Amino acid sequence: MLGDYIKRFEEIKRIAMEFKGKYPEIFDIVLYGSTVRGKEHPRDLDILIIYLGIEMGDEKYYSIPFQLRKRLMDLGYQREELDIKGINILELFDPNFFASLGILTEGYSLLKDHFLHELLNGEGYAMFVYKLPKEWSHNTLNKFLHALKGRNGRSGVIGELKGRYVSRGVVLIPVWNTEKFKKFLELWKVDYEYFLLLKTTKFV
Repeated sequence: MLGDYIKRFEEIKRIAMEFKGKYPEIFDIVLYGSTVRGKEHPRDLDILIIYLGIEMGDEKYYSIPFQLRKRLMDLGYQREELDIKGINILELFDPNFFASLGILTEGYSLLKDHFLHELLNGEGYAMFVYKLPKEWSHNTLNKFLHALKGRNGRSGVIGELKGRYVSRGVVLIPVWNTEKFKKFLELWKVDYEYFLLLKTTKFV
């Protein structure tokens, strides 16, 4: 899935495993941002290294991201394409670290080769709330709805992207297809906003 858009993806995962072997204090190395949201030609690679036993102020806290950046530049990435940070795992659950929910929802573990929400027995979605233009004709509205849901209400772009129609103006899209649905709405010139959601497994 991700390998379709990320250059040298298998080599990136291999290097991540190599760093884990070299630095046992690494809990995980997580890919996040537009790359995992399904952008077809991502310009940036956002990576978060999560530590156990390395805290802010320790030399390794800063040197490990620096070394990983150098390795990825050897693969052909430019310095300005790489945003690599390190944090202690406790920082991930600090209420002052505003990116926590986004990381847990859309983050992809390079060490475990799964989305973090999957490892948490959950599902990651982008909830789109959109507003259709008032000036649309009835014909244009019907064309949009057919493109959105198909004639049977279960196909269209929502079916293609494995999304869920919640109600009028609200759609859930799997996090890895976020950018594709954004592109769809922008093509129709529909105003929208979206929020990342972490959905728990349903228990009965």
